[in-house]
Amino acid sequence: MNIKVSVCIPVYGVEKYIEKCARSLFEQTMREDIEFIFVNDCTKDRSIEILEQVLAEYPHRKEQTKIIQHKQNGGLVAARNTGLLHASGEYIIHCDSDDWVELDMYEKMYLAAKENDADMVYCDYVKEMPGGISTKRLGGSALTAMDLQNELLNRQTLGTLCTRLYRKYIAHLDYLEFCPNHVSFGEDLLRNMFMLNHTNKIVKIPQEFYHYRDNPSSIVNSKKTYIAHNAWEMQDTFEKHFTDPIYRKALMHHFCWTLLYTMPFGIKPRQNFRKVLFSMLSDKHFNIKAKIRFFAACINYPLASYIIRKLKGTK
Repeated sequence: MNIKVSVCIPVYGVEKYIEKCARSLFEQTMREDIEFIFVNDCTKDRSIEILEQVLAEYPHRKEQTKIIQHKQNGGLVAARNTGLLHASGEYIIHCDSDDWVELDMYEKMYLAAKENDADMVYCDYVKEMPGGISTKRLGGSALTAMDLQNELLNRQTLGTLCTRLYRKYIAHLDYLEFCPNHVSFGEDLLRNMFMLNHTNKIVKIPQEFYHYRDNPSSIVNSKKTYIAHNAWEMQDTFEKHFTDPIYRKALMHHFCWTLLYTMPFGIKPRQNFRKVLFSMLSDKHFNIKAKIRFFAACINYPLASYIIRKLKGTK
């Protein structure tokens, strides 16, 4: 079977959400030549049981669906890499198992990729907040890899992998093995920064195909000390593997933004904090709004939140 699109979905602790995610995948208008690769990262709840129950209602999807079992919990990075190893599609995209997608998402993105001979196609998304509040978000506006990298660096768009359909050879680049499996916070951004450096033709579809759930139990909303240690280890890892300036920019972005979460909770910055901060403040890749946000985050969380609201024009 000639697979056109592979969708990789890590599964851990999502029994409340996986049914909606799975149904949105199995009901895709792309009926043929698509595969769904679920990676069970040793979840302790009923997530896989619920997934199998939903799959039984879609018999035409059974041959298109793989459920890969990890022998031990490896974390988000390990689950995504396992999904990539089993993906055979011409194009590859990720989907988080607590989110969901529009039913025509993958068909339209694949058609746009083929019509334009694109290396990557991306779309806008909807942020789903508790209480049923939905907010449309721009997935980016750039049509070149460098411009999109700058948008990511300046936090003008979410650095998620789930709104970006990449050619297989780009998604399978050897760099994927560099990142420690237990380091998860900011991993999307860093993967995107690297893959975009190998991307030529980009197409943007200005539609909100992806629904990003603000999950209270997600990594972003987890313990701040865990996020801080993740940030430091990611910094160490990148310093060992990359010297290209564009990756340094991504690293500084990740490091400084993480301070917004960690500094109010008493996490002491490393000795090189001042050097990194001033390097970021003088860097032309960061716009003035990003610099103000980062600097405020390093001083005081309430101040940073106030400035961000003012910059966005919200109360």
